[in-house]
Amino acid sequence: MEENNMANVTAKPKKKIYKKWWFWVLIAAVIVIIVSASSSGGDETPKTDDGGAQAVQTDAPKETEKEKEDLEVSDLNMTTDDFSTTITGKITNNTDKTYSYVQVTFSLYDSEGALLGTALANVNNLEGGGVWKFEAVGFEPDVASYKLTEITKF
Repeated sequence: MEENNMANVTAKPKKKIYKKWWFWVLIAAVIVIIVSASSSGGDETPKTDDGGAQAVQTDAPKETEKEKEDLEVSDLNMTTDDFSTTITGKITNNTDKTYSYVQVTFSLYDSEGALLGTALANVNNLEGGGVWKFEAVGFEPDVASYKLTEITKF
């Protein structure tokens, strides 16, 4: 008789962990934490109720001398012909960091101040303390002036 009772009792198979409801709740909570942590980094400026930036007082000492930019532009010169404009110059990396990509962009203007286009140049692996002699080319003739618009680096 005991043998029959043992044969009739079947062991309930265990659910796999990914089929349990609490597993998916745990996964969702981890994802929310990761997303909120990664999206909150970088902007340390407190916002006011109206969305504007609030002034923040820091304990950092005030610099008496002008700090050097990470990337310093010098020796700018423009040449133009019937087909293009070339702006040459130097960019000095004033840090110890190697930038894997650097791009310099200039806006090109005619004699009346109207924007004609852009000239740009880029380079890979600008080492710390290194100097890059660039040639930014724009395919705009009759350029009267230019303005450094942006230096992109990462």
